[in-house]
Amino acid sequence: MSPMLAIPGPIELSPAVKSALAEPPLSHVSPAFVKIFQESLKMTRVVVGTAPLQATCPVAGHATSTPKGHPETSPSQVFILTGSGTLGWDQVGANLIQQGDAVLIVSTGYFGTGFRECLEAYGASVDTLKAALGHTVPMSDIESALKARKYKMVTITHVDTSTGVLSDAKGIAECVRRISPNTLVALDAVCSLASEEVRMDEWGLDVVLSASQKGLGGPPGLSVLAASARAMKAYEEKKSKGPARKAGFYSSWDKWLPIMKAYESGQPAYFGTPAVNIVRAYHASLVEVTQGSPSLSERVRMHKAASDRIKAAGEALGLTQVAREPAGQAHGMTALYVPEGMKVADVLGAVSRRGVVMAGGLVAEIKDRYLRVGHMGYSVVGKGGKDIDRMIRVLEESVRERTRAISLRFLSSSSSPFITRKMSNIPFKQAPHKLLVIPGPIEVADEVLYANAHPSMSHVSPDFIPVFGDCIRMTREVLFTKTGQPFLISGSGTLGWDQVAVNLIEPAEKALVLHTGYFGDSFADCLETYGASVKQLKAPIGGTVPLTQLENELKSTNYKLLTFTHVDTSTGVLSPAKEIAETVRRVSPNTLVIMDAVCSVASEEIRFDDWGLDVVLSASQKGLGSPPGLSVLVASQKALGVWEDRKQRGVREGGYYPSWSKWLPIMKAYESGNAAYFATPPVNLIYAFHASLQLITAKADASLPSVESRFALHKEASSRVKNAAKRLGLKQLPLQEGEAANGMSALYFPDGVTAGDLLPKLGKRGIVVAGGLHKDIKDKYFRIGHMGVTAIDGQRGDIDSIIKALEESLDEIKKEKGL
Repeated sequence: MSPMLAIPGPIELSPAVKSALAEPPLSHVSPAFVKIFQESLKMTRVVVGTAPLQATCPVAGHATSTPKGHPETSPSQVFILTGSGTLGWDQVGANLIQQGDAVLIVSTGYFGTGFRECLEAYGASVDTLKAALGHTVPMSDIESALKARKYKMVTITHVDTSTGVLSDAKGIAECVRRISPNTLVALDAVCSLASEEVRMDEWGLDVVLSASQKGLGGPPGLSVLAASARAMKAYEEKKSKGPARKAGFYSSWDKWLPIMKAYESGQPAYFGTPAVNIVRAYHASLVEVTQGSPSLSERVRMHKAASDRIKAAGEALGLTQVAREPAGQAHGMTALYVPEGMKVADVLGAVSRRGVVMAGGLVAEIKDRYLRVGHMGYSVVGKGGKDIDRMIRVLEESVRERTRAISLRFLSSSSSPFITRKMSNIPFKQAPHKLLVIPGPIEVADEVLYANAHPSMSHVSPDFIPVFGDCIRMTREVLFTKTGQPFLISGSGTLGWDQVAVNLIEPAEKALVLHTGYFGDSFADCLETYGASVKQLKAPIGGTVPLTQLENELKSTNYKLLTFTHVDTSTGVLSPAKEIAETVRRVSPNTLVIMDAVCSVASEEIRFDDWGLDVVLSASQKGLGSPPGLSVLVASQKALGVWEDRKQRGVREGGYYPSWSKWLPIMKAYESGNAAYFATPPVNLIYAFHASLQLITAKADASLPSVESRFALHKEASSRVKNAAKRLGLKQLPLQEGEAANGMSALYFPDGVTAGDLLPKLGKRGIVVAGGLHKDIKDKYFRIGHMGVTAIDGQRGDIDSIIKALEESLDEIKKEKGL
């Protein structure tokens, strides 16, 4: 039996949410997923308390109204991005802050400081009103600050997870509107949304940012943000001023706004692959929050009642609250000092032995003096309050045990059954579904989907730490590197581009991009966003850039870095990675070699150390065999040296969320067996990634194929699909056979056949493939993904099913059209 999670996020998941995590994969552009995303956007509006101008929120207690002096608060725009709650700060900095803008931070703990650091990274001039520990910032101080300086924005942490202090968001927003009506109000509601009252439109809030894993009741991995019409106008004004250098790429609303608009109107769109399984789980939770019983307003009341019970029990045990003001105490969590002479670790150990996980302190100066209890979401509204009863009972027993000074050594809970169980013996099979053979997301093994539905786990627990550490080590194994530094970050593969740009390139430095399709253009766009001077060498459609052309270019110009896409998912073209890297090392040895391997890791041969690669960036949802939502990047020591040199010279980083300054200590800590925190990792997805890596590296079962054997199996599967396509008269998009990827195939439609003819017929036969992506030939071809379990596990018969469906569908079309 898994321990009950009673930390301030991630939280316990409802049965419906856990079931959604175990659902088979969906294409991110399929009608079914588009509907899920569309409904998630609409339900998020309900929870935040905002709606389009022509609509009203359908939940009692959350009808929208417009505050005085704030006529254009609605309509607003909702953004649901793959990432942690910290990504919300980055969105604010990247889209609303210009160099020198004055910002006032109302800080009640650790997260106020974090928001300040983020906005400073984007050039803001920040003043901080820092509350006394455990207190809120006096309203009179806020008034005085607003009268003394003109601010572009005021930020508030609604509930600071480090202290359990609840700020008066409504009162502060009213104060800002009264004294400085043009100032934007941004509310960090990561630890309050759906557990505290939030009324965006009525209170006149301009940004409400949150995350999926707390009161919203989903697993971690989604950044959730709503921006008012005023905020969107400020964003448009910033764009119109045309700064010399844009801020942010992955965080940019330039990229995400069209995606959100498309999904909200019921149409698919693409910038970065959404975390499909996490979005489905978030949707399941939103249905419960907005449409189930209890209602949203009743849920807020229930959180207050549960909070009162926990706090009263703590006080009775002599545990005083960190939050000192009754009106300033959160209802979704409680921070409690342990009695004098008692060690927090001892209390948490006693709690853990009783099957409950609570959190230690986070504020540096009192870190070892207090603990934190999370009581939000399903633990409050589900099971008739039994989880709250259990929390109180366990806390009482544990504190009394320590009071009696019984010396018990701290025991961590047993290893997770999801790790130690022999993978082939899991009691789980996926539900019947259409075979997903697009070039990512892909079909995943039963073991992986089972791990994705892992019970909620603290991201700093003794069980999770070794899982994350193992993932870092196994990532090295997959890429054949001993010294490369992996970064596993909540985000899509696109976030890897941002990491390269933020950490390795400086304004005006030269970058060379080898272009073999859509993703070369996009990588160049990202680098230019951060100020790089970019030149592209463009191959003809279906071809690669000749090595002689590359060599001549390197001889003529000194480039800081070179990027290429190993397999461009838009064309299925495989670039000669080994030869490209060798050419760069020989001709321009100081140039960094950056490989976008989102569609090639674990399906194509990659030897990081032997080939002299400096960065390989990828994502979880393709050859790595997991659901989407994880940016996977490995940097060489040479690349890290460039980054360190940049830091020592005091060059300002162009971003916050992608910064290695933030993430490297986290990766080092987890690999060494210690917990660390910058932003909450997608815990469930890490478990799924771990399960997949165990399969890929054959650690789950010695009889499984090795990494090298998997390369051969992908080639075999690829040959079968491509040979069958040739027999059927389907021409490949890659111009040369040796330049065709082994994890996917891009095939032109026969004359007289369109996507509308072929794709629905394949769908009727249970096969889901992808249409074209390259803008110049988008309607002329389609794409088949054959990587991961589809290629490796012959007993599944996936390749046979693909070929049979192609044969039958094309035969049916020919008969219908008389071709």
